[in-house]
Amino acid sequence: MVPAAHRLTRTEYAEETCTEDGHTEYWTCSVCGRIFTDESASIEIDLSQTVIPAGHRLIHHESREANCTEPGNIEYWSCERCGKLFGDENGANEISADSVTVGTASGHSLTRHEAHAPTCTEDGNIEYWSCNRCAKYFADGNGNTETDEENVTVNALGHDWGEWQITKEPTETEEGEKERVCRREGCDAKVVVAIPANNQDPGESQVSYYFTDDSQFTWTKGGESGMLVIVKNTVAGDDGDTFEKMSRVLVDGRELDSGNYTAIEGSIRLTLKPAYLQSIDTGEHTLKVELADGSVEHLFTVRASGSSDTDTDTDKDSDKDTGKKPDPESPVTGENDLSVRCSLALLLLSLSGAVWAATRERRRTSRAESRG
Repeated sequence: MVPAAHRLTRTEYAEETCTEDGHTEYWTCSVCGRIFTDESASIEIDLSQTVIPAGHRLIHHESREANCTEPGNIEYWSCERCGKLFGDENGANEISADSVTVGTASGHSLTRHEAHAPTCTEDGNIEYWSCNRCAKYFADGNGNTETDEENVTVNALGHDWGEWQITKEPTETEEGEKERVCRREGCDAKVVVAIPANNQDPGESQVSYYFTDDSQFTWTKGGESGMLVIVKNTVAGDDGDTFEKMSRVLVDGRELDSGNYTAIEGSIRLTLKPAYLQSIDTGEHTLKVELADGSVEHLFTVRASGSSDTDTDTDKDSDKDTGKKPDPESPVTGENDLSVRCSLALLLLSLSGAVWAATRERRRTSRAESRG
């Protein structure tokens, strides 16, 4: 007897809810009553295998205290499907929204801070308010306009140095002194520098400055760290006051606001900030550090984001760089060229002499053979 074919009826997928089961898609045969996972009746299953159990989809909420703007709450769970609240992770203990809330928002406790003008060395600030509870900053006394510390701060101005004035004339045997003072009202900063004695070679005691070899003169757009350079001087044992003599920093001839860099001792560890470097054009720029008794400058390069380290780099090979440490073994400028020219001249004279001698010998030999 030929077995009868299945006559299958499809039952569509039904999603479960928080309280009612759902089920997977399946096929039922109207002839034999058997159930299958597919319309070809290749995999038979039991009806219980199609069931998707009901249940809440719970989100955990940690307890927190009330703050300036929001009330607190106990620990609880909420169902993202039905919106009900529960006091346990299994969704067995339903609770009300009122039972979740603890305390009330206190509102901000604001303190007013008067505006203070910046000085040469200390930051100032605009008028602002701060909350004693949440420590947030606000631009108004009602706590409606939130701000932050950076936006209420006015950066230090830096010293406004006057011209050098000689306070003690040098003599044949004693050094003199010169000084310059800050012209900004209320600032008594002063820099004093020695003037060599008249019978002393100024080159023997003159301080010169240089960037160390581990200074960075390349920065790539998008970098999170700034560009660090280190300034030292060439006088042994006289490096301690280098930082004190620093007066200003310039890029491409324009003085930088002190908010665009940081400078700390050792001797001068100067870092151009990422935000400033991001704001200037890609390509070469000139960095100059001015001190009470000298200055030092060097080219640096800002690269586009994604540039590789193998790109052309003019950091320390450019003729424009004047901030390298002097090499006492190096010849004075021009000596190399003069030495090369002299060597070439001697070589040419030697070659000319050799050619003249060879020509004279050939002529003498030729005359002798003719007479023979």
